Amino acid sequence: MDLLSSIGLPHWLMIAGAALIAMGSLGLVFRRSTQAASDPDPVPTASRPEASK
Repeated sequence: MDLLSSIGLPHWLMIAGAALIAMGSLGLVFRRSTQAASDPDPVPTASRPEASK
């Protein structure tokens, strides 16, 4: 318990900020992976270049 009480407020804020950034990054990765799984074709058909022959 002495270790926890010896850490000052600025250090707790840095630890909390790092934890929030880590959780936000994991949330973005998780969102992109679920979005990619639900949409197998991310490029709309109208924007694909057509091969003219």
